[in-house]
Amino acid sequence: MIKGERDGIMESKISIIVPVYNQEKYLEDTILSMLNQSYKNIEMILINDGSTDTSKEICEKYARKDERIIVINKENGGVAEARNLGLKKATGKYVMFVDASDCLEKNACKVMYEAIERTKADYVTANYQLTDENGKKYEKPAFDIDKYQEFELNKYDIQKSFFVMNSMSCNKIYRMQFLKENDITFKIHTIAEDDYFTAVCYMKARRGVYIPNVIYLYRNVPNSRSKNCSLKYFKEINQTYKKIYEIFVQNNEINYY
Repeated sequence: MIKGERDGIMESKISIIVPVYNQEKYLEDTILSMLNQSYKNIEMILINDGSTDTSKEICEKYARKDERIIVINKENGGVAEARNLGLKKATGKYVMFVDASDCLEKNACKVMYEAIERTKADYVTANYQLTDENGKKYEKPAFDIDKYQEFELNKYDIQKSFFVMNSMSCNKIYRMQFLKENDITFKIHTIAEDDYFTAVCYMKARRGVYIPNVIYLYRNVPNSRSKNCSLKYFKEINQTYKKIYEIFVQNNEINYY
């Protein structure tokens, strides 16, 4: 069977972009979760963002084992810069993002590919589940499965759509053409870069869809940026949300904001 072909039907490539900075403790789990995907037509773009631990060596070890892995080594520039570089290098029809401490469920790419193909959406957002530092799943997923079944997102629906859209870029699949046509990249290079990116997607998309499937495992890692209560953290959050406000103004959606 030709790579990317299933039951005689050619499947489109998914590019998975992973910014990597000093994640030697979790990185192998992350890479293996991508290699073990039931959907095989993927490319994994590992952006080593100037790691000072053994992350670079781990990336290169797995790249030698699987030709679908692309490793790019660069000086440290932050998550946004790394993801943007990944977007420039990506060759897939669709794109997903994974953080180097997190994992994908085995059928994640298959589920997301089938959903975006079936719905013809610009992006699809799915359910996700937190785990502890050792990878043990918490009892319930982020979104109540009984309450939130599949539905089309509406940017004026604050109580349901805006809630499940949330700020994380990693529990979603995006149509690459949609991102390119609207020049959607990670333009914020401080804390909450996801918030800006997903807000623009939410505003620009002709169609977005939510599915209840848990596809992403978010590892609750100690000392992450989101748990930092420093003055610098809050100043950067404030800067990001000012930019998000400006996006709403520019798109004549200030009443919604």
